[in-house]
Amino acid sequence: MDTLILIHDRLSNAVIFFMLVVGAWGFVSYLRGEELAGSLGGSFVIGQGLLMVQAALGVVLLVQGGRALESLHYVYGTVMILLLPFAYTFVRDRYPRPGLLLCSTAALFIGALAFRAIVTGG
Repeated sequence: MDTLILIHDRLSNAVIFFMLVVGAWGFVSYLRGEELAGSLGGSFVIGQGLLMVQAALGVVLLVQGGRALESLHYVYGTVMILLLPFAYTFVRDRYPRPGLLLCSTAALFIGALAFRAIVTGG
């Protein structure tokens, strides 16, 4: 279980840095007049994959008897998992340019939530 806790902890740092970088990249791309597509869109998918792995590890830890310090940790995790797919579903192919701004904002927000989740997780 200690190994899983360590992986869950280190992956949370990766989620923070990855989402902050992708969110900043998205904002720069938005300012340059680009749309949500290509490698940036793929990066959002990779970030969502990181979140899913992080959540799966958290569920395994919970099933094995591990508990977060605060219940708010689980709320943060749930919001992080749902936020990016919701943002993408909302804009999809209808609004590619505003979609880039929305998904970039969501990525930055996820980075901040991941930091808060570390604080509440213990």
